[in-house]
Amino acid sequence: MRFYITQRNQKSFFQTISGLIDKFQWLRAIALNSQGGARLSIDDHKKMLKALKKMDGTELKKLTKLHLRHAAKKYVLKQGVFL
Repeated sequence: MRFYITQRNQKSFFQTISGLIDKFQWLRAIALNSQGGARLSIDDHKKMLKALKKMDGTELKKLTKLHLRHAAKKYVLKQGVFL
């Protein structure tokens, strides 16, 4: 599948990507600043890298979902601070 960015949709595309990057950075900061967040994230990434090196797509998918659940849990725990 190919995605072509035309002049007409370029602004929309970059606004969407920029918004996603901003949200990702915000959520990342929350996760990493919570107690044990950085250690857990590093451990998750090491496991994902190991699965990637073994070319084990099933394991990588499972670990990626787990990593995102860890981040979501940190967000929920910190959510009250930002409301």
